[in-house]
Amino acid sequence: MNSRLLLVVLLCGISRRSSADETFIEELFVKPLPSGHLYSFFSFTTTLNNPAENMRFYRLLPSTIGDLLQINSVDEFHLSLTQGKWSHEQYGYPIKDRPAGAVLWAWFKENPDLNWKKFASALGGVTCSSLNFIDDTITVVPKYVFRPEGHIQNLNDTNLKYAMLPGEAVCTENLTPWLKFLPCSNAGLSQLLRATSIFSTHYISIGLDVKKLCLDQSCLQTQLLLQQHVSIVFDATIATGKQEWSFIKLFGKTISSVCPLAARTSVIVETTDNGVCSKFALAPEPHRLEENGDASFAIYDVKRLLTNSDHVNIVANPEKSHTYWTIKPPPLTINRYVQGYGLESGGVRTVIVNSAQKALNVTYLEVIPWYLRVYVHTLRITSNGKQVFPNRIVFQPSLDREKPCHLEIGLNLAARSKTELSFSFERAFLAWVEYPPDPHLGFYVGAASLTLSVPREGLANFTGDLSTSGNLEEALLGSHTSQHRSLVLFTEILLVTLPTPDFSMPYNVICFVCTAIALAFGPIYNVTTKNLTLQDKNQKKGLLHTIVQKLKGVSVRKLKKE
Repeated sequence: MNSRLLLVVLLCGISRRSSADETFIEELFVKPLPSGHLYSFFSFTTTLNNPAENMRFYRLLPSTIGDLLQINSVDEFHLSLTQGKWSHEQYGYPIKDRPAGAVLWAWFKENPDLNWKKFASALGGVTCSSLNFIDDTITVVPKYVFRPEGHIQNLNDTNLKYAMLPGEAVCTENLTPWLKFLPCSNAGLSQLLRATSIFSTHYISIGLDVKKLCLDQSCLQTQLLLQQHVSIVFDATIATGKQEWSFIKLFGKTISSVCPLAARTSVIVETTDNGVCSKFALAPEPHRLEENGDASFAIYDVKRLLTNSDHVNIVANPEKSHTYWTIKPPPLTINRYVQGYGLESGGVRTVIVNSAQKALNVTYLEVIPWYLRVYVHTLRITSNGKQVFPNRIVFQPSLDREKPCHLEIGLNLAARSKTELSFSFERAFLAWVEYPPDPHLGFYVGAASLTLSVPREGLANFTGDLSTSGNLEEALLGSHTSQHRSLVLFTEILLVTLPTPDFSMPYNVICFVCTAIALAFGPIYNVTTKNLTLQDKNQKKGLLHTIVQKLKGVSVRKLKKE
């Protein structure tokens, strides 16, 4: 009896501690884009205060995530699965910029080489992705970029690992396990994430970020932060020509129930007048109107809306049709291209445009697979047509079938400048077993990245920095106290062709040889097995033989008629 009472007390204590130390917030941000598209960003934030190293019981935090962190000695990791291309020239800057395919980087406490492969394989299993294909041939250790977003004790630069799978496909089998990480996978804002609606859009990115934050200056009080986010770009003008939208039109569903475990469920709509998008009226009326600089926002409390209605369907009705006009690009853009022709050599050319009125310090990261052998002596950097030199450079040459080429360059972009970076490479010959399925399509090269620290006064088209904020509302309204805000831009992925053998040749040879043998087998068999005898044509045939031959002729004619 005493043991049972003690067990009940312990369970109640664990439940009370988990309830007080864990919180869950879900938020949705909707922003009309100048191109006529609509940007939707879902943010689901789960926090755990003062996490213990050997803690095994969680109330809101997924136990799978906790086990992955503890077993593989992970301090922080960031994962994204993306389909489509985010156009900075048309859309501006997203809250989380991610390239096509799969991107994973992680900080480890110890043994990064051993834990990296184990962690990638385990994370790929729980997300139904191909992260198990991450190995040393596509992994690098960046030196100046992808710094920790949270607090890490005994920071060691060699404990960082970064890899990309640009050819990774994203579909419903990735969304289903991602939703299971949520405390409420069928209530609250997660009801809007219907696969049939979101996977037919221009751009979709599913992300998972885990980091540890300090709650005080001495960092004695810490907080484990799990951020799950989804970025979606809809074409809102495809039906009526107006940039009108509603939950029904976008997601095919409304919010019918609230997540009881969520401390806050809010919808934030940006109402900033950018001179291109038509003004629109929102229904129902928002609960709050907030401003941050030139940006204005309408904020809804979903729990309050559901107290007066059995479902929530926010509707935006613009005053007039969308005007397609010249879109002013953001102050900093980056694009990358493949140069050259043929199957022997080629090159990569990157164009960085800084249209701002001030110089910017940026870091450019390029990871090239080993089968594209980079000639570092061909590296050339020009600004407005004049050759310039980098502030710092990290170059690690590739090693065939062992590691990729790692190029990290620090640049000072002059105000209103166009900087071009180019280098040449040689295509390698692969063994026939190293070619992937459909090799004539080509080989994907992961996106390059551009990292910079955003000035305190911000940049045009800069929405917010979720990496330094605890939740989405803090990032948009600028209520956090961080003095440094980072911006990471990714380029397009590249598709490069390599010398490829004719894999159909064995099949063609087999078919040709078998056909020739079949055609030759019949005559050869007849010649070698039959006994040939000479017959005298002048020999007279008897009456019986003549009758038999006539009967055979009659039977053959009847068969032909039938």
